[in-house]
Amino acid sequence: MLDNHPKSKSIVIRLISPKRNPRPRLWVKWFVNPFIHKRGKGSIIRSRRSRIDIFPWRRFNVGAYTTIEDFTTINNGAGDIILGDRVRIGIGSVVLGPVTIKSEAGLG
Repeated sequence: MLDNHPKSKSIVIRLISPKRNPRPRLWVKWFVNPFIHKRGKGSIIRSRRSRIDIFPWRRFNVGAYTTIEDFTTINNGAGDIILGDRVRIGIGSVVLGPVTIKSEAGLG
């Protein structure tokens, strides 16, 4: 839809992400992402001290009982991030898409 209208596409992208800053705006984080991205039952994302830069046009799926610890950076701007069930992303890890981590794996 927006591929045929480059000026409109540029405006929409600027509304979602500031120029030269690879993270979504706060309103996208609060009001758009919770309805688009799926989180499994019992998953924990300690996002108070983590940088979770998730864009709505890429996939970000978190499986059941998956834990993302503090001081973690997650960015799906370059590709999809799919985390299976019971995955543990350790403290200080950086996860940049595209990546798929199967069930019962860890990254530390």
